[in-house]
Amino acid sequence: MIPALVGKSGLMVITNFFPIVKALMEYEQKKQFDGDIIFLGGHVHSAHGRTGGSFTKTMAQSFFPDKAFISLDGIEPKIGMTGYHSEKCSLSELFIYQAKQVYALADHSKLGVTANYKIESLTAFDHVICNADAPANWDIKGLDWITC
Repeated sequence: MIPALVGKSGLMVITNFFPIVKALMEYEQKKQFDGDIIFLGGHVHSAHGRTGGSFTKTMAQSFFPDKAFISLDGIEPKIGMTGYHSEKCSLSELFIYQAKQVYALADHSKLGVTANYKIESLTAFDHVICNADAPANWDIKGLDWITC
């Protein structure tokens, strides 16, 4: 979703994911992004390109974003939104409660999947951004499903 931020100004992007920081820095150097980049430090998980743990969560508690974009490992209507890593899920949960609007980011491979840890129920999210339509048999009233 980072390319969608090109040409936008006055944004603050808060992340613990190194590839997002790198991409935004490249856009900023090309004068294609004008905003603040906040990197949440903490324990480095090099295999996943992100930080996590208590330092990351403590830092994140200082922010109350307008919009939170939460990447997921699974979406199942009865279970909700899930992930495979507890630290990532804990940080996602924090931003869900602190943001004004919450977007779930998932591709088609996450639909109908239940990962190890529950992040939150579907009702905690305002929008889902996915590359596939919502399954016809899912009851997702009140959830704005955006297919891209």
